[in-house]
Amino acid sequence: MQNPRVRKWEPPEGGSVKANFDASFHQQSSKSVSVILIRNREGLVMAACTYLNEHVLKSTMAKARACLKPVIFVKELGFRRILEAGDTLTVFKRVRTTEEDKSNISNLVKEVKERIRRLSWRDRAVNRSIAETDERKKGPPL
Repeated sequence: MQNPRVRKWEPPEGGSVKANFDASFHQQSSKSVSVILIRNREGLVMAACTYLNEHVLKSTMAKARACLKPVIFVKELGFRRILEAGDTLTVFKRVRTTEEDKSNISNLVKEVKERIRRLSWRDRAVNRSIAETDERKKGPPL
């Protein structure tokens, strides 16, 4: 029997690359790690990286930083079309809206918005809530 939460990888459209990303947050140390995997339409890995983020106060900040990193990374690699996929529905909603963001991650949302204006960008959120992620990610310090 298949696990209904496991989803098969779906390729990006046309000449886009797909940036799958995630973040792990450790509240006691105020650190998070962002992981990025860039694949082309055929599913071949074009690049991968991890980033250590310090001075992270909340899981939403970890998710916002994780959302920003692929945008920076793909541009540095020379890609111009990106499908960004991660479990950051809250961040994606804030990036998509035209209303001013007044949350504690507003500066990160603003930076994502500014950077994606120069790219062909789309997002795809996976089905995992931040609260659920927080409960699963409590572990030893980074």
